[in-house]
Amino acid sequence: MKTCYRASCFLRFLLCYLLLPVAGHAVAAPEPRPAVAGAALPYRPDAIPVAQYDPTSLQDRTRFERSVVQDRFLAIYSGSTSGIHYQVASALCRAMALDYAQHGIRCVALPSAGDTSNLQLLGQGRAQVILEQSDTNFLLQSGALSAPGARSLMSLHEETGMLVVRRGSGIQGPQDLAGKRIDLGPRRGAGHSLWHDYFKALGVAQEDLVQIDGLPQPLDRQALCDERIDGLAVWSGHPEAGLEQLLRHCDAELIGLWDERLTPLLEQRKFLSRQQLDAGTYADQAAAVQSFGIKASLIAYAPMEEDIAYWLVRSTVEHVDYLRAQHPALAALQPRRMFSEGNFLPFHPGAERYWREHPPGQSVPVAASSAAAR
Repeated sequence: MKTCYRASCFLRFLLCYLLLPVAGHAVAAPEPRPAVAGAALPYRPDAIPVAQYDPTSLQDRTRFERSVVQDRFLAIYSGSTSGIHYQVASALCRAMALDYAQHGIRCVALPSAGDTSNLQLLGQGRAQVILEQSDTNFLLQSGALSAPGARSLMSLHEETGMLVVRRGSGIQGPQDLAGKRIDLGPRRGAGHSLWHDYFKALGVAQEDLVQIDGLPQPLDRQALCDERIDGLAVWSGHPEAGLEQLLRHCDAELIGLWDERLTPLLEQRKFLSRQQLDAGTYADQAAAVQSFGIKASLIAYAPMEEDIAYWLVRSTVEHVDYLRAQHPALAALQPRRMFSEGNFLPFHPGAERYWREHPPGQSVPVAASSAAAR
């Protein structure tokens, strides 16, 4: 009876442990775990069984407990559960699941507080893979930002800059921002420095704005609905469900950012590119909107197992048609661009292995399971 009770307790604990991330909650380590012996970088990833990265932990386990941890696990820190990064990370995990019989890796998307939080988690050894943006990838490689062990896997969708303004605010472009209440996001956020560069390139003095910093989602969007601000800045993949609701229910519209005076900036900042939001991306958007932006960037932690990185890249590339149907922001994915654009950090050995086996420009193998999934 006592043995059955202990087994029952263990099973309940195991189910809670494995299902918690699936329910959309980040798993915080209650106590700092010791780094793997001999590792130059700390590696104690959240939501991952200790036995996966520290085999010595199996020594005192029962045969049943050892059998439970034979699967391998991958957790991708993304962003808010209402945002595109979380949806994209979830789609990547679904693509990996199509090949589970070959690799035995279980993948889960973990929500987070955003790009700054993701970098902190990576630096602490708590993240295997994070979703960032190409400017962060560039700044890490240049040394302007620091996250030892950060490595590129691939780039993903475009993240286009937009101003979202209230109709009737009188804002048609950057020349109309003087005296307006504009939220540009947290000063430490990835998008804030992009706005600084944007205004500088166009000769707009930021001190002319009645600037409001640091309103997180969804408070910034509620502030626009309540007419407490005139506009807010967005760097995002499109379409975004939350932005669609904002445009529909708060009488707002999108303002593109493109101006020919930005050409020297794009030549200088290789992580930027001219982008277009096609007509009909959002309801009542009759015309295409010209702008510029960055790319989503998938970054891995160097100590992560090479084979896991390899299969994440392989499943993404070989199931690219499946992924294009998972979210409109992924509809334009092209393997060649996923390799050649937005990756400034050295590749993780697992990603390097895949790209070496399948050089961009050659035909991309398509997994049979991908066609079956469609």
